[in-house]
Amino acid sequence: MIASPLFSILVAQYNNARFLQQAIDSVYAQEYANWEIIIVDDCSTDNSCEIYKEYEQDNRIHVFYNKENRGEGYTMSRRKLLLCQILTRRSILQAIYQFALLILQCSRRATTPTPL
Repeated sequence: MIASPLFSILVAQYNNARFLQQAIDSVYAQEYANWEIIIVDDCSTDNSCEIYKEYEQDNRIHVFYNKENRGEGYTMSRRKLLLCQILTRRSILQAIYQFALLILQCSRRATTPTPL
């Protein structure tokens, strides 16, 4: 069985709390279940942090904070970099997992008697 590919939603966020919850809830409403949301907050001064807290138990939602307000261009660049780092980490773990499965399959073949 082939696993569904991960779909990443990238959000450059600055003072859009009034739309944020609706946007996140719309992702929850989708039939496709293998997703993640990566939010880069550019020092929002509205109640965005309160909305993040509502979803903090869901490990599919990742929030990163700029240390100072840098503007949309910087935030867009940073979220692309974060996505690359997350994909790299995930790719390494996936490769290790696939390698472990291969070793397990090979060891089963080696210990299973061949029928005559």
